[in-house]
Amino acid sequence: MPIVDVGGERRLAGEPLLDSVVDATSIQFQPSVLTPPAFITGMVPPELSIGAGATGGDPRGLCVVSEVIASATPAVRFVLAA
Repeated sequence: MPIVDVGGERRLAGEPLLDSVVDATSIQFQPSVLTPPAFITGMVPPELSIGAGATGGDPRGLCVVSEVIASATPAVRFVLAA
């Protein structure tokens, strides 16, 4: 967990708790927001059966996309809240 690692390191260095938490969440904000859309974009071709080897709707595409949406939405919400 990068937020915990960075926050813990800054806390051990003597920073106040609130400052170390704010710094750690600002470092982790961009990867938390940009990774799920990139992953979902990569799963669209298998789901829509586009490209080489398109044999029909791949059920794994729908499962993966819905799982990423379901897990990323609360994660981004908690990163934004901090």
